[in-house]
Order: sequence, then C-alpha cells, then structure tokens
Amino acid sequence: MPKKKEKENSLHLVEKKDSNFKARPSWAQPIIDQYGNTRGWRAKPNLLAKTILDDNEMFSVVDDNGKSTSYIYNGDYWEPVDLAGIRNIVASYFYDDEYRHAYNLLSSKVVNDTANLVTALMDRRKYEDTFDQSDPLNLNYIPFDYYDYNIMTNQNVEHSPERYFTYKRDYDLEDGDAECTNQWLLESLGGDEKLLELIKILIGASFYRCYKPLQFVIFITGEGGDGKSEFLDYWGSKLIGSRTNSHLSFDQIVKTGTNFALAELYHKELNTYDDLNASYIDSSMMGTAKQLTGGNPFDAEVKNKRNLRFANYATMVFATNDMPEIQNLGFAEKRRIYIFKWHKIPNFEEKYGMLRITKERGAFAKQCIDAFSIAKLRRDTGESQQDVLPKCEAIEENWKQFQLDSDPVARFVASRCEADPEYTGDHGWIVEKHDLYTNFIDWADKHNLKVKGMTERKFNKKIKKLGFQEVVRKVSYKATRVWQNMMLLPDGVENDTDSKIGLKEINY
Repeated sequence: MPKKKEKENSLHLVEKKDSNFKARPSWAQPIIDQYGNTRGWRAKPNLLAKTILDDNEMFSVVDDNGKSTSYIYNGDYWEPVDLAGIRNIVASYFYDDEYRHAYNLLSSKVVNDTANLVTALMDRRKYEDTFDQSDPLNLNYIPFDYYDYNIMTNQNVEHSPERYFTYKRDYDLEDGDAECTNQWLLESLGGDEKLLELIKILIGASFYRCYKPLQFVIFITGEGGDGKSEFLDYWGSKLIGSRTNSHLSFDQIVKTGTNFALAELYHKELNTYDDLNASYIDSSMMGTAKQLTGGNPFDAEVKNKRNLRFANYATMVFATNDMPEIQNLGFAEKRRIYIFKWHKIPNFEEKYGMLRITKERGAFAKQCIDAFSIAKLRRDTGESQQDVLPKCEAIEENWKQFQLDSDPVARFVASRCEADPEYTGDHGWIVEKHDLYTNFIDWADKHNLKVKGMTERKFNKKIKKLGFQEVVRKVSYKATRVWQNMMLLPDGVENDTDSKIGLKEINY
C-alpha cells in the first residue's frame, strides 16, 4: 500500500525549491487517491468561471433577433468579446502573476469548459438598459482618452462602466485658442465670422448622441479640389474618430430600395460622404431624412433579420460640387438644411498644414463642444433652434439659390417672369393662370426638366406657396383669374437665375 509522503502539504500548497511554498489558486483542487494521498492538482472549471466573473465586469446583451453578444469592461470602455476571446481570458489565468504556479494545470478541455461556463453564467441585460439607454444625463458625457467630459458642467470625470461607452477617443480636450484651425476654417468659409461660429456649434453637436437639441443636415459645396475632402476627413477621423464615423451617401439615405444601408448608422456619431453626385430627390423621399434627424426611434431594415429599431444620432455631412435637386422644399427642409460654400486655399500645406491643425484638435474640439453646450442650454429653456443659432446672411442666400435650383417652378418664375411676391401693393403686373402654366411646360421642355407629374393644379399650389396671390381681373372685358404682382417676360427672354430674385422667404 503506498504511503503518504511526509513532505505532502495542505491541500492548497505546492512545494517549490528549497523550503519556499506558494498557494495554489482557489479554483484548483487536489487529486486524492483512495489512500488519501495527493496525486496531483486540477483546475475546476466551475470555480475558475466564478473567479473570472468576480474579477471582471462582463455581461451579454440579446438583440431582437435573439443574437447574444458578450461584453467586457477594459477599464476605459466596454468592448465585445467572443468565445475565442473568453478562452484567451481563461488561459491567461494560468500564467497570471498571481496564479503562475497554476501553469501546469492548463489544458484545452479546462479552457473550453470554463469559457462555456463564463458565457452561460454571465449577467444578461437588454440593449435599452445599456448601450441604447436614453438617460439624458448620460448623454451629457463625451468619452476622451483619459476621462469623460460633461458638457453641461465642463468637468472631466473618470471613465465609468455605467455610461456604457464602447469606445474612447485617442486625444483629450485642452484649453487653447486653436488659432491655426480657426484661421483655416475661416478662410475656407470665405472669411465669414458668422459662418465659422455656426459651423463650430454644429461640429460640437456631432459629439452629442441625440438630435433633440438641434436638427440639421450639412452640405459642403464648392468646386473640386477646394479642400472639402480634407475637412470631412479631419472632422471624421481626427475629431469624432473613425470607429463612430459611417459613410452613407445622401441617395442611400433618402431613396427607396436601399434601406438595408440605414442600419450602418447604428451607434454612429457622424456620417460623412465625399463627392456626392447631384441627383433628383422627390419630396416623398425626404421623409427618411426628416426621421433620421428628428431624434425619434425608427426601424431600419436588416437583410434576413428583424428590423433594427434605434434613434439615429449620426450628424449628416455631405460634400458635393453640385447640390441635389429636392422638390417641394418647405419648412422642414429649410429648418434642417445648412449649406456652406467652401473656398479653395491654394497654399494650404504651407500656410496651415494638417499636422499643425491636428495638434490643436483638443483645443478646437473643446471650443466646439462648449459652444454647442451653450446652444443646448438655451434650447432646454425653451428657445427655438433658429433663435439659438447665429443668423448668417450667407446661409440664407445659399438656401435661396438652392430653392431656385431644386424647384423648377421657383426657377421658372425667377427665369421667365418679372415677379415680386412680397410686395403688399399692386405693381399692375398680372398673368393669366393658364398662360403661366403653358409657358412653364414649354420652358421646362426647352431646359430638359422632368415635370411630367406637374399638373396645372400642382403648379398653381406651388405658385401660391411662393407667395403669389390669385385675383380676378378683367382681361379683354372678361373676368379672368390671374396671378398678381408677376408678369411674363417677352418670348425668348430669360433672367439670370443667379441674380437676386424676390422669392418668398420661408419663415421658421
């Protein structure tokens, strides 16, 4: 009968060189033979799994399709971890400084069994209670490299698992004037201080994960090679970060049949698209854009799965040489669409340089976020979006030109008529309703504009929307319905549509 060795020690001690003993980990158990002798040690998967869950903050969330995703908090933010990643965590315990005397207990079976138990035993949570929570106080925090920044208190606080961030930025905010960055943007915006003030507020809003305070879509226009792409790359990769920057085109967002793409906006803070092609956007397509910038949940189609329901908060920014044509522009579009004309800086690298600009991003980001926080505070107290944003003549002029370019009826009036819809008196200018419509059809055909669906009834509604009044006047001794304060130009004569034509201003 084998005898128990005299040098055997208590169950959780292992003999080391000389007289140095180290404790086995609590998740290890001795292998005792029938005679009471310790024949070896083994790791217990159930005990090791409990230790791992006690040592680490982990949970899994299940989406509407039943897919479960595990997450682990790495000290700064939550990151997804699959079964292979959990196996790596399990294996690391056998070589950890605290448990390095357990390396000889490692086996693939123990690792697999423990990883499966960790997955099975970890806490189960819902997306709406974690990553999709709508707590307004939590929205005030923005993650940076070494801390989270509270935009309403202007304080830096330690990273916390309770905020459920899945990323952090690779830089921190700084105090500074960011002179190079501000001068670069000011020159790119044609030297307009109001435009710079406005775009900084909108940049700051892109850090905030909700559209409730400000609802907007940005178009950056200008000729090719004027620096629009560099600006979008700076905003997306340097300020916001590539991990939360998507790249859907305007067509992908608004046109039917491409709704699968909208799921890419989930958990994104910014959507930038460069080199947008001019396209025709019917007014019926704009509903998606309004929904995405409204701050309310919507359903995004996912191929072969249930719809993904979420509230989009990705700021929409598009760079284009030519604006898309959007029909029937109205209040909702005017309130949301901001058009900035970009000006080329021939000696950009010598005068500014992206390296210098990037070095200032901490200071510039803080300026933008703080500017937005002031606007948000005013919105929270009941002021309108238009009241809290700076008034820019350039934005208004860009909108009017966009209205002309997008709306064939408005463009026709500007091109073929002498018109003044805002005049409260009577110029004596009149035009018969049917004659105006007939001239519109001929003009559209001449300019290859698609107006097949523009019936006379729809045309008359558009004329009213532009601010013109329908009255009855005697024409050739006959009572005739006419439009007041407008008249057709002689045949073959057209105005320069880039000139300032008195189109009705759409008030907010």
